[in-house]
Amino acid sequence: MNTSFRSNGSMSSDHSNASGTALGLTACVAALGALILCTDLWLRDTPGSPGLCVTAGCRLAGQSLRLGDIPLLVAGVLFFALTALMAILTRQKSGSPLWRQLLTMLVFGGLAFDGTLLGYQFLVLQTACQVCVGVAGALFLILILLALNRHSWRLFIKGLGIWAGAASAIFFLALTPPTPDQAATIQFTSGNATQPFPRYHLYYSNNCDQCESLLMILALVNPKTSSWDISCVDTDDKHLAQLTPTWNQRHTLTNIFAALLAAKQSPSSLPVPNDLRHKAEKARTWIVNKDYTGVPLLVVTLDTYQHTILQGKASILDYLGKKQVFNKGNNPLVELLSGSPPPKAAHTP
Repeated sequence: MNTSFRSNGSMSSDHSNASGTALGLTACVAALGALILCTDLWLRDTPGSPGLCVTAGCRLAGQSLRLGDIPLLVAGVLFFALTALMAILTRQKSGSPLWRQLLTMLVFGGLAFDGTLLGYQFLVLQTACQVCVGVAGALFLILILLALNRHSWRLFIKGLGIWAGAASAIFFLALTPPTPDQAATIQFTSGNATQPFPRYHLYYSNNCDQCESLLMILALVNPKTSSWDISCVDTDDKHLAQLTPTWNQRHTLTNIFAALLAAKQSPSSLPVPNDLRHKAEKARTWIVNKDYTGVPLLVVTLDTYQHTILQGKASILDYLGKKQVFNKGNNPLVELLSGSPPPKAAHTP
């Protein structure tokens, strides 16, 4: 009897120690997550620093949030700090059922939120934020530790189901990536256009010969009264730095097409404005999400529900000419540049 009692007591002690260790590790992982997110916040507050995540996916994901990425990071810090605190309290309470349930509910809520966020990034934006993926990894590690603490793999399966359900639900929602006007690098109106439609959304790249030729023609012919959204799909620092002077003067330029051409030949050491970078990333994401194969691309918004899509210099010029957006007149240079484009394919962003 005594031997059996000591054996059961030893088993109970081992069980308690394993549970305590799992909760201790949970607190450590959560505290580390809060520390990393705090570091990201500190770096973002440093002038010229993008934070821990330097990819376009991170910046685009931040721009897709209603309140921006800073409030999301603050919420992440608070979540991990609260998770660490509750794990410590649960351990001190010797695995009290109430505290364990509260901790589990908190982690399940974090998994649902993270699943929704990553689901939107992967399924709608088709890009990913490194920090967000890292947070997801930390959440799954915490979930595994809680399953070990509870000695229940059902808990892990439940958590995985919550995350997957929230992520896959995005697939069925009518969510869309940025619209053309939201992705416009530069917006302007030629002449005295007062009507909202038609509106011309032009996508171009500085690495595209057809784009350069098209911009040259538009600079020469000076389109009639019309509203334009012009979007550069280049997201590298070199081309964005070249575009920065034009961006800074965009409200005072009289010939925006000529200014864009000049920007390509003008090296600039000016810092790239965050708004310009975000616009270029949104434009590139819009192109990719719509499965277009290259630029130049013109999207003509005819009314709230109708759009005309034209790809390539020849088709764009033909459409603009037929719609009398501009007249070639007797300018031989315009006639020459408007000729059939070379067989080289349009640039793919």
